[in-house]
Amino acid sequence: MRKAGLPDLSGAVIRNWVRLFNVCVLWLDEESFQKGDTYLPSLPKQYDAHRLAKIMQNQQDLWMEFVNVERIQ
Repeated sequence: MRKAGLPDLSGAVIRNWVRLFNVCVLWLDEESFQKGDTYLPSLPKQYDAHRLAKIMQNQQDLWMEFVNVERIQ
């Protein structure tokens, strides 16, 4: 049952958020990223190297998988 005032979020959106937050924790904990000497393609899958590379290249693409599009339509 949804509480009043709270957004109605789909399970897929929540799973994507949790995955993103976990990836962010990995990125922030990895000291070699601060030095810039990490070969990103060699990272394990859980580091989401493709997304990290976009961030490091200052690409500002929208991440629509983290938006509940049904909610804003």
